Amino acid sequence: MKTIIVYFSRAFWFILLLSACGGGGGDSSATAATTTTQQSTTESSSVVVPASTLSAAATPLPDPNSNTLTFTDASFVSSVTVSCDDRNITTDAKGEFECDVTPMRFYLGNLYLGELNTIPADKLVFPQDIVHVPRAATAYPDVVKISMLLESLDYNNRVSDGIDITAPAVRSWNAKVPEYGTIAEIPLETMSTLLGRVTKTVVSAQAAQINLTRRVAELQTVVPNEQLSVGRVE
Repeated sequence: MKTIIVYFSRAFWFILLLSACGGGGGDSSATAATTTTQQSTTESSSVVVPASTLSAAATPLPDPNSNTLTFTDASFVSSVTVSCDDRNITTDAKGEFECDVTPMRFYLGNLYLGELNTIPADKLVFPQDIVHVPRAATAYPDVVKISMLLESLDYNNRVSDGIDITAPAVRSWNAKVPEYGTIAEIPLETMSTLLGRVTKTVVSAQAAQINLTRRVAELQTVVPNEQLSVGRVE
């Protein structure tokens, strides 16, 4: 009788041990699944503005017979400083400014973006124009960096209705990214990190390029070099 009791006692503890091991395995799997989900959620929530659906009709083309030019990226851009002759001009809410003297130099705050040596016949100024590449070259590194900068600092994060850059945003860039004086000095792979110092909504290189490419296509502004009109050179 004693032997039978010992046998059942050992069997009871063996079953308990198996149950404990099985339960532990289930909890471990659940924990792993939760961890994977959390990692996936974190990775997918990286701060990127998707490419916008832009409308060329929302922005009438400049008058080619006027001295008014329009600075545009994915949409018209305010608060870009233009050094024209001995004056500094700031693009208005429609991205417009008046200048008929070349070269024109373009800045956002203290950051030098590029220079325009000829005035385009369509009176539009794209990032491609000021870094001296064809307008179709929307993947050119300096062009991508300019687009990322302008689109990321848009006040309402909707580049389709205009890129409105506020004075506080410009001051914040000057204060938080003082180590670079020109856009050309900034490595493309560093741009997102630098923008993260200034804004929570960082437009990725890919999204910025898509936005700009759509803008060029919608406005049909791929102007051959021979159609560029030379401004009044001083």
